Amino acid sequence: MSAEKVSLTPSKRGNTTVLRLDRISQVDSNAVYHEGQGVNNGLIINEQRSNAGESEPAQLQLEFKCWLINSVTGDKVPESRQLKFWFKDEASYLNKVSLSYDFFSELVQPDKFPRDYLNFVKNCMKQLQSDRFSLLQRIDVELTPLDSTQEQIIPGLEEADMRSRDEQLRDQVLFLLESAYPNILEIDDLAKIMGISEAEVLSILEELANRGLVKRMEDQRGWTRRVQMDETTAEEEPTIVIEQMPTLTKKQEPSIAVITSNYYEKLAVDAMMDNKTTYVKFQAVGDAHVYTIGYIGDHRVVTTKLPQIGRTRGAQISAGNNTTRLLGTFQQIEHVFMVGGAGGVPHYTDYYKHARLGDVVMSTPNDKGHIYVFCDKLVEDRKTKEISYQLKTYVPKDPCIQDRVSEIRDYCYANPNAKPWLEFLREGQEALKGQEVSFARPPPDSDKLFMHLGEHDVIEVAHPQPPQGVHNDSEINLHFGPVGSGRSVIKGATARQEFAYKHGIQAFDKEFDQVLDSIIGNVKYSFAIIRGIIDYADGSSNSGKKWLPYSALAAAAYMKTVIRSMPNA
Repeated sequence: MSAEKVSLTPSKRGNTTVLRLDRISQVDSNAVYHEGQGVNNGLIINEQRSNAGESEPAQLQLEFKCWLINSVTGDKVPESRQLKFWFKDEASYLNKVSLSYDFFSELVQPDKFPRDYLNFVKNCMKQLQSDRFSLLQRIDVELTPLDSTQEQIIPGLEEADMRSRDEQLRDQVLFLLESAYPNILEIDDLAKIMGISEAEVLSILEELANRGLVKRMEDQRGWTRRVQMDETTAEEEPTIVIEQMPTLTKKQEPSIAVITSNYYEKLAVDAMMDNKTTYVKFQAVGDAHVYTIGYIGDHRVVTTKLPQIGRTRGAQISAGNNTTRLLGTFQQIEHVFMVGGAGGVPHYTDYYKHARLGDVVMSTPNDKGHIYVFCDKLVEDRKTKEISYQLKTYVPKDPCIQDRVSEIRDYCYANPNAKPWLEFLREGQEALKGQEVSFARPPPDSDKLFMHLGEHDVIEVAHPQPPQGVHNDSEINLHFGPVGSGRSVIKGATARQEFAYKHGIQAFDKEFDQVLDSIIGNVKYSFAIIRGIIDYADGSSNSGKKWLPYSALAAAAYMKTVIRSMPNA
């Protein structure tokens, strides 16, 4: 334990209680109200002052919300708790970020997190006194009660769906058809999945068909999603229904493929192309596929949507087979992009690393050269009980795409106003403004960040603020590093966070290892993953649906920036 003491000086600022904690070597006996003994030796409580708050701006700060329970009424009352940090002069920026995060993480450990004020404050003081935090000079703890009428959502819980049953069922039918596209679904399949009658499913489908959102196939058995053109017309986007892909001349053959796994991801990517034509083979199961061929800059590009993705046997076979079929059909492909939504890795104190909703992660190598890290399973050592990861890692043998990304980064660093992806984003939003969903950026207050304290307890944490003097007005922040996945690590917040920090993961997606295996198996050595952040998990949460259209379009806009920079073979 450090020989330094820690003093606490309380004060009030409006309805905020400010507790100033300082590392001290000399005690001001005139200010002391109480001095701890025994296990609390070195902890000093000073008399309350009229103003013991900030004399200079904090170097880092972190805010979180607690829901306090009234022991008499049982009511939940929200409170903001803000930690402000000052460091000794020798502390580097990395020291500041890591120490503030470690301090906060230790403070909110599930088995130690105090449920009362006294122990919360005492834990803050004892941690500051520890040698581990010797570079910390001062911490202010600010406690502010919040208006309970404005803080109705308990952290970690999805907002209740207040829509009528009919509205929810309509959305569920549309979601199922979009997920299956280009596979078709029959009425009896929809009825079984949703647990409603076939007559009710048919009624919903007919209503959606009248709105131009779905269509019945010519055989009268199956239904599929109908791709709209724009807001000025009810016409369907031109498509050519095929039994097999027509033969293309060498000049018509695409050299770049883009793989998506979601209906809105494909709409976003297609919005980046000119002079495009879509070919679709509809099928109830198995062999359905959709290809859209067009131009991005001088490059001929083909896009597709995988009908299934994930760890079920059917999804694995489908993802691999559809990728192999794509690369077998278009044999002149040299580069492959996987573009769409994913979950960002929160960095609660590091502004630069923290990927917020709507930001874009571009897969670039970590210190081992990996751009995608898949955890196949966790392995526990029987003797030490330590957990290790059984990994599948992916490295493009041809770094052409990553080289272009490095050049773009260098150019934009030298020219801060050069952000061509923002122009492409606006063009995409204009092209897609007639769609059923909006591709506009959702409101800022829908970007909430939570931290899990064990299995059940959750607190809401404020996003890290930029360091003093740093101003960022960019709509899309770019982040660079590997993408990760694997059911054994993405299913829990703690496991996900530990895996991310160990391997430098910037985002988690929905298990694309089978797609990557197929790409490499088909001898395509230039590939990259671009992900728009839609949640803080793996991109599959219900809350992420709100951000998916915008974030997928942001990822597609950056993809277009990269493709346009690539040399034409």
